[in-house]
Amino acid sequence: MGSCRYCGRGAGWFRTSHPGCRDAHRSGLARMVDLAARAAERPEFTQQRVMQLLARLAQECYVADEDLPAILAAGWHISAMNRTVDGIPTRAETDWLRELRESQFTAVATDTHEEPALLTAAVAAALATSNQTPRLERLSRLLEQSSVTDVAGHTLLLRAWERAVLRLLGDTGIDLDREAALLRYAHHFGLDDGELDRYGMLRQIIQGAAIAASAAGLIPHRMTFQDIVVASLGLHRSEQPVWLFDDAEYRLGPLPSDRSAAITGVAAAGRPPPYYPPQLFAGRQAPSDGLETVATGRMALTNHGLVVRSATADVTLSYGSVHRWQPYQDGIGAIMAQPDQPERLAVFLNGDGWFTYNLARDLAAI
Repeated sequence: MGSCRYCGRGAGWFRTSHPGCRDAHRSGLARMVDLAARAAERPEFTQQRVMQLLARLAQECYVADEDLPAILAAGWHISAMNRTVDGIPTRAETDWLRELRESQFTAVATDTHEEPALLTAAVAAALATSNQTPRLERLSRLLEQSSVTDVAGHTLLLRAWERAVLRLLGDTGIDLDREAALLRYAHHFGLDDGELDRYGMLRQIIQGAAIAASAAGLIPHRMTFQDIVVASLGLHRSEQPVWLFDDAEYRLGPLPSDRSAAITGVAAAGRPPPYYPPQLFAGRQAPSDGLETVATGRMALTNHGLVVRSATADVTLSYGSVHRWQPYQDGIGAIMAQPDQPERLAVFLNGDGWFTYNLARDLAAI
């Protein structure tokens, strides 16, 4: 009969832990990392005080003393990400991060000589779409045999999952097989949704699968809509909502003469071009000069077009009326042209240009 790896008492045949002990350990770790992150942003918390609080929590959730430096490091990382804009620190933020590390976390060191190889193996396991189960089991054995602590191992597995997602998003995108592989990896190692979506990556996986479906000529069904919400959109009988944004702004005006902020637009008609990764949208803000804000409210992408519903105005733009699409980091632009009239630009701002551009462009081609 095996012993529980947390409390040390008998766990039963072929078992290594009690479910209650395992859950207490995981929830306790989350509380401790959150405490470390909050303490990192408050100068009155000295490292000694933080360690005292963490040690008290550690006794309640079966966390070993040697794991505390890794917990401090994880909290520092979250604090650092929270203090930066789009993951890129300003000069002032860089100085703040350096001071924080030197004043409070000088003793933190999480990497061991084994971690690079383990991280590489973990990324490969997360990306495997065939024979994944043996890879996951082998990775579990490697972690158990290594000197990496439980907390550091958990952080490593999460970092590997995030690297795998970023690699796919930045390359070919995420199809159903890759989505399934990423989710199997997360389930195998007990990574919960809150961890996976700490930087919005779980949402991006679902969005990536929706893009893959639309690129294949299928209407994605990855979002559930309440009847009252669908009714409020006022769609046509054959029109289906595909994705919803609760807060969006619609701007309209003449096409700006300076379009340096946008990468080359793609024709709306015909076969859609290949997938456009997120990095191509970085720093390309939608124009505002010369454009009028017509409506601010709920936005939906449908199989027919883009709609915005607000208290002041209702906007409906069919895909067939779009001459060219313009991709922005914070939304999507639709260039409309009428015979003997100057081109006009309609901008839909929803804070998610990468997803909106890829999805709208593909839906327009179905």
